[in-house]
Amino acid sequence: MSERVPENETIVRMNQAIMRATEAVCGDPQANPLEVFPNPEDKERREDVVFGADLTPEQEADFRAAMAELGPGRQTDKGLDLLRLSNANRERYCDNFTPGQYEWKAVLEAGQLHKGMAELELVLAQPLQPSLIVVTAAPGRIIGEKEKALSARLLKIPVEEVGDNEYEVYCQFLQSHPRFKPLPEGVEHLPFGYDLGEGSRKEGFGVSPMNRGNGQFVRLGSFGEIHTFDDLVRPIPLVMIRVDRFPDPNFPDDPSKYIQPNNAQKMCYAANLNMRPDYKAVDINVGFVTSATYQPSCELAADEAVSNFEYSEYGMTAQVLTYGAERLAVVKGEESYTPAVNQLAAEAYKVADMLQKATTE
Repeated sequence: MSERVPENETIVRMNQAIMRATEAVCGDPQANPLEVFPNPEDKERREDVVFGADLTPEQEADFRAAMAELGPGRQTDKGLDLLRLSNANRERYCDNFTPGQYEWKAVLEAGQLHKGMAELELVLAQPLQPSLIVVTAAPGRIIGEKEKALSARLLKIPVEEVGDNEYEVYCQFLQSHPRFKPLPEGVEHLPFGYDLGEGSRKEGFGVSPMNRGNGQFVRLGSFGEIHTFDDLVRPIPLVMIRVDRFPDPNFPDDPSKYIQPNNAQKMCYAANLNMRPDYKAVDINVGFVTSATYQPSCELAADEAVSNFEYSEYGMTAQVLTYGAERLAVVKGEESYTPAVNQLAAEAYKVADMLQKATTE
């Protein structure tokens, strides 16, 4: 029998937004959202989901507002919340601490190229630039022909020059960006590694020091400059984390079944990276950057990352930055897209189902 687990601030806030979305549709905030909204499980595309509710303009506006608070359907960005950044770590461990100065690490989640481009533009638009930019990408995700064509248009190169997998395409994008500066010696394989197998460090949430890097953590170069808390100007390191696939222990004889780091683990990997030789402790503020559509699941992942951070004595904060439809439209060179009500209703079901699972065990 499942038991109720304590709800944290994130879950409470998201549940309140789902209640407002439910009330906007049926008038009852206590109604079961899994019965109010359509289950998109059997539909390949959200736009194919059937939602029979006939909403008035006022109901639709309230429903869209509640969903935009969660993320899906929001037109605008959700940037870095400076008030959530912690400087307690440097105050304890750094000699030249200056009150009011903060640093954070940006973690970009790959996917189709336009997604990563919007994520990077969101990071560069923040009033406080990150001390480190980390991009997570999977060489195991092969790029299809349609995606290659779009990537070629965005990269402004012939389609035959586009990389064959996600990792290669993101390297092409980042190394061609006007703010990118390569290292004099080429790329640097950092002496860290992770594993998801049995007995892995911190159950897959930690990184292990290595004499020689295995290619999972690679510094490509730098991305602009940051004015540090100790009044220095230094480059912002750009690091790729290779998202490897490992055999699924539940299906040891099936090579098509695999596991790979989840978003919470990616945040912990970034939190462990210390790119400052003069720094006595890791930067503990992580900002995970993704699409507004994925904001709910990533906010739960951020809480999971904080609770599983390997060096809990240092503490860690993790928050989610998301780009809205307007920024994505600019990146793609298209008109801003407003999702239909049935698509948002499908997203509401997905969020409600995720919250229900997060609060029971």
